[in-house]
Amino acid sequence: MAFNKEAFLTARFHLRTAFVDVPELAGMFDDGEKAVFEVRGLDGVEWGLAKERIQKRRDLALMMQKIASGDPAKVAEAVNASLGLKDKLAAESALLLECFQVGVVSPELNEVDALNVSKKLLKHFPDAFDRIARKIVELTGASDQGEARGSGESPKSGPQ
Repeated sequence: MAFNKEAFLTARFHLRTAFVDVPELAGMFDDGEKAVFEVRGLDGVEWGLAKERIQKRRDLALMMQKIASGDPAKVAEAVNASLGLKDKLAAESALLLECFQVGVVSPELNEVDALNVSKKLLKHFPDAFDRIARKIVELTGASDQGEARGSGESPKSGPQ
């Protein structure tokens, strides 16, 4: 079977979306509202930027360690804390935080709120955070949904 480059190049692509139930956060939603986050996959540029920010964080942390090697460890600790590098996140958790900040559609969160919510979820509701962030990664890995024939909108999953 040959690759149909014309069909590929003319296809319209849409980011996939999904809903993630977070019943453990029900008390944080308005009465009558279902405890659910709507998420979307990241596009290639967003995925690359998320990975790049993690590498920059690691590079900066390594640089700070070298600067502090004499024993102004307290100075390095203070600088790290001021740069938001004080927490020793595993690389995977750091990537999931980056994905959460970009991939959450609803509730609507600005960049600062997304960072604060994601960190608090990771600390206090790690299972909910993991479900949300991993769904974003799953949708990203599934890539865009193309419509080779331009037949309307891509399907969107609803709350379960």
